[in-house]
Amino acid sequence: MKNQRLFNFNIKYNMSYTSKEIKRLKFEELLWIIFAIISLLNVYGDKIEEEYVTTNQETYQG
Repeated sequence: MKNQRLFNFNIKYNMSYTSKEIKRLKFEELLWIIFAIISLLNVYGDKIEEEYVTTNQETYQG
């Protein structure tokens, strides 16, 4: 009986740990996606700024 309780506790603990680990990994994945989007926007902004510097057209000015 005591071994059964200990076994049930270990299962509950492992499932809880597993679900927390999955949530952490999904959150980390979301952070990487946000980082990638911000990086792409930065590259695009640099391209627009470079076009403004080379052409001096006000349509590219920020």
